[in-house]
Amino acid sequence: MKKPAAKSADLKPLLEKVLSDFPPVARTKADPIQFPRWFFDHGRPAAEVEAVALFAAMLAYGSAAQFIKKIEQTLDACKWHFLDLILDQKKAEKFAWPAYRLSTGDEIGILARAAGRLIGRHKSLKTVFLKGYKPDKSIKEGLTALHKALCLEAEAIAGPLTRGTRHLLPDPAAGGCVKRWHMFLR
Repeated sequence: MKKPAAKSADLKPLLEKVLSDFPPVARTKADPIQFPRWFFDHGRPAAEVEAVALFAAMLAYGSAAQFIKKIEQTLDACKWHFLDLILDQKKAEKFAWPAYRLSTGDEIGILARAAGRLIGRHKSLKTVFLKGYKPDKSIKEGLTALHKALCLEAEAIAGPLTRGTRHLLPDPAAGGCVKRWHMFLR
């Protein structure tokens, strides 16, 4: 005999309990989403929210405590004016970007500067994503378009991509894990 499907009304008490036991605000303290969320909550420009989301997501590997510390260190150093920093390529080039695990400070700076160049040219990262995105397919095409554009900008800044820069910009078209890209979209 087949078990009857649960009704949404039956699930409501269980889901409410999960929410009360694990409040979303408490969970974000250990999640890189806290950074773009702060910029969004403070009415900052959408392009800055996107840039911080990209930066935070691409550094989100390894120990959460460590990458959160690096992201916060960077935002503190630019006085939480990340968009101003990355749009000014000379300022961004001289900025003391922190090294993190597999990437040098220079490589992390290249990622940030590449995002700044794209935002300067297209007004947002979303615009670049949407140029490749096909709603009737998966989001892979949009991520691939954004990845390609960021890599082209990074190469224009520093020449062929180093291993550390490639690690910061995993290729969605290569079939690898795109967890950090999905984190960025979130």
